[in-house]
Amino acid sequence: MILCESRSLAGVLRGIAADYLCPIASTNGQTGGFLRTDIAPIVKGGRRVLYMGDFDLSGGHIEGNTRKVLSEYGPLEWKRLAITAEQIEVHNFPQMPKKDNRYKPPRDYLAVETEALGQAETVRILTEWLENAAPVDIDHARQVEAKQRVQVREVLYDLVRRLRDDGR
Repeated sequence: MILCESRSLAGVLRGIAADYLCPIASTNGQTGGFLRTDIAPIVKGGRRVLYMGDFDLSGGHIEGNTRKVLSEYGPLEWKRLAITAEQIEVHNFPQMPKKDNRYKPPRDYLAVETEALGQAETVRILTEWLENAAPVDIDHARQVEAKQRVQVREVLYDLVRRLRDDGR
């Protein structure tokens, strides 16, 4: 299961998730109802969850809430793929000052949003992780699938030919 903090990030990664038959969704903040209604049935009984979200105060709250709610439905193997402290350090991303007005007085904090990685790097990170986690090589699986499609097509054509010939 891939969970993203934002809809736009989930949209970018939807095609890759489909290639690996991996469900994907965006949390769009701390949405308890959505998590319980739509995501909980997917993680019920336990699931590996790949999480991608902003590295900031609010992002930490969103991730923490998401993890807490979903852990009620089974054990989770939780992995944050982006954005991480290591990625911030490796790429030397600047941390932008932000203010959280939910607190009185408002709290200042530093933030790095997932967009800092860029679309190509985000896609690469997810693809690499899924490729390494896949039980079989995806290219090999596609080759096998293509051969099977040809075989099924040949059997169907032969069956249609025989039925047509028997009907004459």
